[in-house]
Amino acid sequence: MYSKTCTLASDIDDFGTRVSDPAVVNHIVNRLAFMGSHIADIVHSLSGKLDRSMIDLDHWLEVLEAFDGAKRAFHEANGAAQAATEVLRNHTQIPR
Repeated sequence: MYSKTCTLASDIDDFGTRVSDPAVVNHIVNRLAFMGSHIADIVHSLSGKLDRSMIDLDHWLEVLEAFDGAKRAFHEANGAAQAATEVLRNHTQIPR
């Protein structure tokens, strides 16, 4: 997943022109949002597998809340990215 994301970033940088089709941007952002959702699920799974014996018990809840916050941040970023493509689509004039 990391290598594909790096390749995508490199491809976009190397493209050398503007992306004018909102459908292209929407497709890319939706793919990234899909990956972001999986990342949120991975973060959530990791928090459930943490070894409690290695973490200061006085701060266990703080650790879990931090991981929950990270999961929420990925979900919120996905929603914001998809909302951005909607705004782009609503305000882009496609030549006829």
